[in-house]
Amino acid sequence: MSRNAFIVMVMIAAVAAACSVATGMGARFGAGPMSHSDGWPDGLLDLCNSKSRVDGYWVNANTWCHFAGDAKAFNAFLNRYASLTPTPLRLILHPGPRRSNDGWTADKIVPSNWMLSILRRGWGAPEAKPGETGTYVVTLHLWLGGTIALQDLDVPLNVSVRSGTEIEKFVAEHEARQSLVPKEGGAEKPPAATPPGKPQ
Repeated sequence: MSRNAFIVMVMIAAVAAACSVATGMGARFGAGPMSHSDGWPDGLLDLCNSKSRVDGYWVNANTWCHFAGDAKAFNAFLNRYASLTPTPLRLILHPGPRRSNDGWTADKIVPSNWMLSILRRGWGAPEAKPGETGTYVVTLHLWLGGTIALQDLDVPLNVSVRSGTEIEKFVAEHEARQSLVPKEGGAEKPPAATPPGKPQ
């Protein structure tokens, strides 16, 4: 190999390394088996490798796994999720079917009903609060509609439930637009002044 060719190869490797640091490393692994579990809560890897998983990807220290199934399958999954430690246990409810592709399936959306987000502390997940331990925060997201309805859920008491806030944001944006519309009949008239000598 000539000296010039070697220099060019070194420069290409340096640019690639710089780009990977700037943009982050990641890969889509789909429904294939996973083996990475360094620092994960006990039982999480087996949960991610459930037969119901249909898609997944990782970026840097974080992982997202998507699953599909009916209410019975989800409740069974939820009960296994409720046994994970140490991580805050949180179920986030989203209205309607999942519509986003998370940037990893630009050509098509892989249908799914629920997702696990596995975020490393300091890499997307907040630092631990007093009394909290664990390197990762594992959150379960569920999109309602289709095969799973709200009334079908059986949520263990040690799992907190939160709204995905899509409905709240929609209502707030609608009310903000309403406030910009002039009231019918124009501006409200100020109250009439009380004539002198009459009690107010």
